[in-house]
Amino acid sequence: MSRENKILLLTLTLMVGASIGLLLINRSSDTSVDPEAFRVNGQEEIDRVQLITPTDTIALRYTGARWQVNETFAADRRMVKVFFATLDQVRPVRTVTGAEADSAKRWLQQWGVTTTLYKQGESVFQFQAGGNPNKTLAYFLHPTGTVYAMHIPGYRVYASGIFETNLNTWREKRLFDFNWQNFKALALTSRESGNEFEISYNGTAFGIANTETDTARLNSYLDEVSLMTADAFYQPGSAATWDSTLLTPPAFEMRVQDVGSREYRLEVFAPAPRAEAILARLNGEPLLLSREKAAALAKKKSYFLRTRSR
Repeated sequence: MSRENKILLLTLTLMVGASIGLLLINRSSDTSVDPEAFRVNGQEEIDRVQLITPTDTIALRYTGARWQVNETFAADRRMVKVFFATLDQVRPVRTVTGAEADSAKRWLQQWGVTTTLYKQGESVFQFQAGGNPNKTLAYFLHPTGTVYAMHIPGYRVYASGIFETNLNTWREKRLFDFNWQNFKALALTSRESGNEFEISYNGTAFGIANTETDTARLNSYLDEVSLMTADAFYQPGSAATWDSTLLTPPAFEMRVQDVGSREYRLEVFAPAPRAEAILARLNGEPLLLSREKAAALAKKKSYFLRTRSR
């Protein structure tokens, strides 16, 4: 399982385990440690978060409609939920002392993620997070200078993981921003002849021109396309094989238009042998899809034709 998927899995486990975790906290933690040391009152009022590492700065900001990343990209809603669920549920296990505290403090100050929470432009809390993900050992440095070993009660997870994710992981991975109210047309073209089709509104329903369409299949396909997400964004230069693939013609191309005449162009390339992921490009930006997702997109026109009963 990828690191991102592990982080996203916390969305469910944190929510379901919240009440259980609160019951377990006194059993699994040092009773002398304040369990509320990192709790921020009025968490729902936080409208900006800044995550600073030695190599990057990520700024999350709530615009009134949704969260944005670095004032440029829409934020992944699941990641935002996990972030605030982590803030809500993370607890100190113990106060770190002695040589361990000195070492952890130096490391956090140099390499940790400085996390600052804001409300209406004012900083309300700041701390450093980091640790050893291989041992699921997380350290937080409190503003008072005290280092705490942290956990999420009831779960063996790396509590600092959500703070250490990179920019592309924070970005919204939904491919097409359309729904039934703003959808206009979808066209698929392929290197294989006979697989082209276009779905559009025919005055009464969505269909394919000059065909008797299986409405249930077509509607199910449009639902799946509208919710489709990338597995990850691909940084050119990371893999020679995929860089070479980007220079080849795509196996198929999909264009989606909404009623505002915005167009989304997705190119999907042929899979590399034994590769688990398939390279694609959305409006010119490379990304990765699972084989299952690519196959769900790559329907043939014949798939949508109504079958006549005999």
